[in-house]
Amino acid sequence: MVLKLAIPESFDEQKRGLLIEQVSYVTPGITSVTIEQDDLLISFQVGMEQVESYLQAQFQTIVNKIADYKSIPVRTLKTHYAAAPEQSVSLSRDHTSVDPSAYQLLDELFLGIARKHNAIERRYPTLLPKQVMHTCGYHTNFPQNVYAVAEIPHQFDVLESAHRHMDTVFQKSAYYLQPCICYHVYEELYGQQVSGVRLYTAEGRCFRHEAKWRLNAFRRNEFSMREIVMIGTSSDITEIRQRIIDDVWELFVRLGLQGTVQTANDPFFTSDGLDKLTFQLLSSAKYELIAQCGSHSSAISSFNHSGDVIARKFQITGAEGESVYTGCVGFGIDRWIQALCHRHGDDVRNWPLALQQGETAIAAF
Repeated sequence: MVLKLAIPESFDEQKRGLLIEQVSYVTPGITSVTIEQDDLLISFQVGMEQVESYLQAQFQTIVNKIADYKSIPVRTLKTHYAAAPEQSVSLSRDHTSVDPSAYQLLDELFLGIARKHNAIERRYPTLLPKQVMHTCGYHTNFPQNVYAVAEIPHQFDVLESAHRHMDTVFQKSAYYLQPCICYHVYEELYGQQVSGVRLYTAEGRCFRHEAKWRLNAFRRNEFSMREIVMIGTSSDITEIRQRIIDDVWELFVRLGLQGTVQTANDPFFTSDGLDKLTFQLLSSAKYELIAQCGSHSSAISSFNHSGDVIARKFQITGAEGESVYTGCVGFGIDRWIQALCHRHGDDVRNWPLALQQGETAIAAF
């Protein structure tokens, strides 16, 4: 079933993007949301005809919310496009045909950038304690992405009969699956004083509950990410972030990839989400490295200045008790691999030598 709804003429590209993002989560029965000229097409499962009026009502609610939003021009920092043949890669594919060493090769490059900036190396668990999630507030800003962990209680009679009632014996645990790595760093530093500038880096598996129909080779429920977390003054974060952007951009170009670095925003899903989005874009709090793969584009890295919000939540201060600021850089390893496959094919041996040289390439910068 497909429902066609007219998009207001005043909606520019930015507002249309917000419309798709919001409508995608109206009901789990939606199988796709696309734009065809001036209409929004919502496909939903057969047998859900009774929700059509609900979809129409929610669509209008979202339109009304977005209508007064003033679009903010995207600021582009860097651009690189060069005419060259590209491999044809389906967005529905996975990486099973790619040599697993590609992950290690890429992460060595990202780790090399972190080491260049004297980041302290860490290894954190995949589980994020409930108190950390509640402190950072990720689950309230992005509830659409959260995975909570369930468990069977350690109670003899429940365990003994669990095999007969497996669907009903689970209870919510005190953990979430981590949506990103950086919150572990702030947990480690909770209540501490940090002098000077400090950087941390870690890699791990991350989990985000995406709408099923939106999943593809770039957007996944489970993915590998390396992060570099920065702590210091506001000017420290701005300066270090820019240096890392320059390093990552040079790597991006050396690997033969095409795209841009531009301002971006997170998919806030709260009543004040548009206000937060506006602040991010106006203050250039978030940049993304967008890889262009044929007609498809995807963010493969992000560069964030978080202000003093996170440090205050985790009671992290400077040596004299003054406010400190934080930022983070994220490398979506799976997305980088997909971009490289699109550009150079699945055979890692055909990928640019810069990738195979690992940290030697970073030292050459």
